Order: sequence, then structure tokens, then C-alpha cells
Amino acid sequence: LSKIRRMLNEVAPSRMVNICNIMRPAPYLPIADIQGGDHYPVNVKGLGLMNCHNRVKAMNDCAPAAIWWAPQAYNWAGMVRGAHDDADLYRRSGREPTENEMFAVALLNATDGATGFFFYSHFDIFKCPVKEWIPLRWERVCRVGRVMKEMEPFIMSGHPVAELAHTDAKDPVRVAEFTD
Repeated sequence: LSKIRRMLNEVAPSRMVNICNIMRPAPYLPIADIQGGDHYPVNVKGLGLMNCHNRVKAMNDCAPAAIWWAPQAYNWAGMVRGAHDDADLYRRSGREPTENEMFAVALLNATDGATGFFFYSHFDIFKCPVKEWIPLRWERVCRVGRVMKEMEPFIMSGHPVAELAHTDAKDPVRVAEFTD
């Protein structure tokens, strides 16, 4: 791996090497400057964060130099054939992520070790046939992005994220603390 890393730096000096490995962590991740990925848990069935948490933690175990993650900022309906042309099909096929859901995914990614965030939404937001949803989602994405930017000193501090003791009443809960 170290030979591959040196070769990449020689072939592309002053360039970042980004490996986007969406599906699973891999032992070759340390050759990259940045390991990128995404996982979108907000869907019509609800929010399931555990798989997202497990993916980022597993990638961290592969020791990449940095993890940049794409928290969910889009509606799964955009992946349904014909939904961009049919507002009723779009409404039935997915749902807009709420601001709290977008923020929850981003915070979870940050507590798991992600230090860069891509809230890409342009690829589908302006194709949404439910026109009243477009400005609402864009406003949500911008607000979440602003808060994450304000948290940059904590996310980039280099201090470990502290896991805090808590009592679960119903579902598994993770409580973590950032410090600067």
C-alpha cells in the first residue's frame, strides 16, 4: 500500500487522491487522501441510521487519511423511473428528508469520524415535479450546511469524540460530545 501511495503522489503531485467506496470498507483505503462515501437512510419506511453508522465506523477502521461523506439531502423518489415527470408518482415513491433528519445523518457521520461533507442535492432537486417542495428542501440543506460549518472547530479539532453514558428508554441511542 505504501508503494502505491508513493506512486500516486509521483504521478499526480499536489493532487488529492479520493476513493469513493460506497458499499463497503476495503484494505486499500489508506492509499487515498480522502475516502468518500454515502448512505441514504431516509426513505418511505423511515430513518434507519445504524447501517450508516456501521459503514463510516468500518471505513475509519481502514485508517484513511480523511473521510468525506455525503449525508442525505435528496428524495429517493428521484430514482424511480418516470417520477420526474409525474408529481403523483413522485409523491407516492418517496418523501422529502426533514431538516432534522438531514442534520441527524450529518451529526452521526461527524461523530463517527467524517470531517468533510457533501450535501449534494442539485442533481435531483430542480427535477422535482412537486414545485412547492423545491425551495423548502433547498432552504433545509442550506441551514444544515450552515450549522455544520459552525461546528467545524469541533469536528476538525482532532480531539476524540467522547461517548457519554446514558439510559435507553426504547431504541438504541448514541450520545457523543465534541470538544474544541
